[in-house]
Amino acid sequence: MRNPEELRSHRWFGGGELRGFSHRARSRQLGYNPEEHLGKPVIAILNTWSDINPCHMHLRERAE
Repeated sequence: MRNPEELRSHRWFGGGELRGFSHRARSRQLGYNPEEHLGKPVIAILNTWSDINPCHMHLRERAE
């Protein structure tokens, strides 16, 4: 098992720098508590589907 400091998400949420503070603040605004993500890997799945961009139109079907 990795130490929390070795996780990529630590660069986003850890430390006392402004960047970490701003990411932690945004997650609090979304209703997440610190124990839900601090020291744990953060995994996100995104879909950039859009009617405007024809290059991404196939992503709607893939997401379904």
